Amino acid sequence: MAFDENILRAATNLGYDLAGKPWFLNVGIAEEENHPVLVVYLKRKPNKKDATIPQIWEGIPVQLREIGKARPLVT
Repeated sequence: MAFDENILRAATNLGYDLAGKPWFLNVGIAEEENHPVLVVYLKRKPNKKDATIPQIWEGIPVQLREIGKARPLVT
């Protein structure tokens, strides 16, 4: 499945909405059962009081993936 401009825009908008949160890394797009899914990559799980991650964003399901601190690969 090719991702259209609406899905790319939704991922970008979600990234802007979550930017600056200490637990947030990035937003990606995946496919699950032939449907797009927005994937929010986390440094850590957010506290309940600052957890504002929607389960659906602009009509697209959102999944969370905790991957820890990201750092560039040095060659």
